[in-house]
Amino acid sequence: MESYHIAGYTFSADIHCCDCIAEWARKELMNEGYSTNDIEDIAMNSGKEYDVGFFAYRSEALIYKLAEVREIDVEDEYSYDSDDFPKIIFADQIEEDEYCGTCHEILP
Repeated sequence: MESYHIAGYTFSADIHCCDCIAEWARKELMNEGYSTNDIEDIAMNSGKEYDVGFFAYRSEALIYKLAEVREIDVEDEYSYDSDDFPKIIFADQIEEDEYCGTCHEILP
C-alpha cells in the first residue's frame, strides 16, 4: 500500500474500513431510491481516475455518487463535518493498528 492510498475513513466519531463505508453508502443510495443494479453499475463504472488503492475503489465510487445526490463537496473536506459524511484517512496517516468501528477488523 502506498502512502497516498485510502486506508479508511473517519465518520461519526469513529474510524471505518473501506468495505464498511462502501456498505453504508450502498444502503444510503438505496434509501435515495437507487436499485441494487444501479448501485452495482455505479461501483463498477464510476471509479476514480487516480490511484486510490485497492481497497477504496468501491467505497470512493459510491461515496462520490452519494455526495453528488446530497450536494456535498467531497473535494473540500472543510465544507462538511465527519459526523455527517465520511472523510478519507490515507495510509500514511495511520501510525499503529487501527480497527474499524463497524467490523472491528484492522485497517490495511
